[in-house]
Order: sequence, then C-alpha cells, then structure tokens
Amino acid sequence: MDVVNPSDNAAIVELAQETFGRVDVIFLNAGIMPTAPFSALKTEEWNQTVDVNIKGVLKGVAAVLPTFVSQKSGHVITTSSVAGLKAYPGGAIYGGTKWFVRDFIEVLPMESA
Repeated sequence: MDVVNPSDNAAIVELAQETFGRVDVIFLNAGIMPTAPFSALKTEEWNQTVDVNIKGVLKGVAAVLPTFVSQKSGHVITTSSVAGLKAYPGGAIYGGTKWFVRDFIEVLPMESA
C-alpha cells in the first residue's frame, strides 16, 4: 500500500475489520532514510521523506482513529529511530521526521484517551 494515500490507509483498516471483525492495533512502520548534508539541497528527497515518515503516520492514524474511538480502545505503534533521539551530520531531514514521530506518539494518547 502507499502510506501517503488516504484511501489506501482507509482500505487497510476496512480490510482488517472485514477479516477479523475489529481492529485492535495498527503498526505504522513505513519509512525511508535518504541522508545527505543539508547543503546538498535535495528538496525532492526532503519532500518524499516528510511524506512517508510523517504524513504516512498521520494518515494511518486518521484512518483508524474513528474506529478506536467508537470501540473505546485501540493501540497505535510506530517505528522511530535512534535519529529521533540523537542528531548526526547528514541526517537533519530524516532525524527531524523521527523526532516528530517520537513526539506525536507521546501526545496522541494524551489527546485521544
């Protein structure tokens, strides 16, 4: 599936509901890791990294959250990275997306409990 496509996210949630009768967990694991010095200005790679690593997570949550709210239960699992904890040269964009995932996954249960 294309994690950036909202209809693909909705379809996978629907498939899980049809197959198993409910959805208890979603594992948002897709990610890409192009690295280069920021000065290389690889803006297409930046956009793709943000689309997959951040927007893919957001769209996955958007697809499943109404189900979790109506069930009054559900778990969102994501994959971050050491780059979400420690900065390193060449990893500004990738690391930034993983910092986002780390923060977002901490805030999500605070706002949706």
